[in-house]
Amino acid sequence: LGMDILDISLDGPEKVHDSVRGAGSFQDVIRAVEAARSCGIRTAFSVTLSKLNLDCLDFFLNIAKDYKSLIWFQPSENNVLRGEGPNLLVQPEKEYKEFIGQLIIAKRTNPYVANSLSGLKHLSLWPHFHLPMKCYGGQLFCRIDANGDVKICSRANGTKVAGNVLEGGFRKAFENIKLVVCDLCWCARRIEFNYALAFDLRAVCDSVKTGYFFSKPFLSPRKEG
Repeated sequence: LGMDILDISLDGPEKVHDSVRGAGSFQDVIRAVEAARSCGIRTAFSVTLSKLNLDCLDFFLNIAKDYKSLIWFQPSENNVLRGEGPNLLVQPEKEYKEFIGQLIIAKRTNPYVANSLSGLKHLSLWPHFHLPMKCYGGQLFCRIDANGDVKICSRANGTKVAGNVLEGGFRKAFENIKLVVCDLCWCARRIEFNYALAFDLRAVCDSVKTGYFFSKPFLSPRKEG
């Protein structure tokens, strides 16, 4: 199929996930993971933390183990995605930091947590992170919206639409992206990418071991202790 890995959003156990994504959507996730794995496609879960799932760490770790899938964690934004209105599901700061602390401990023995320790420590600073990070968006990755607009992402400082794949093609739009230094990034995979490309040892080692940014992992997941 030409696909290296299928990354699927997961918000929690069935009741929690369906309350966010709609009735029946949890079972759709499970069917999609099982179908992908039956075709030999690696899978990963992407968890956006919120006030609804901060007590679900054991569930997340167990489902990742059951399906031998990587699992990413990142915080909700204070505003709704691509909007200015408040996000009513945003996680309370105290409980969020406790969750990340528990996740850092679990990371040391769990082979499926995809965030590196460096990435998790970055995320633990939410919502007060103000140190700028060089973003490699526009060099190695970008965002393509459903209407064809190409940009670094939906949140980066000064981000602008660089072009549209439906109007001028992808190459022209991608080459027109303006590079930025950002202090707003809470996207787990982009944080890892940027840390790894800045030669952060923990992020580089995790990228190599999990194979998330490669077609195959260079090393098999370590056995659980």
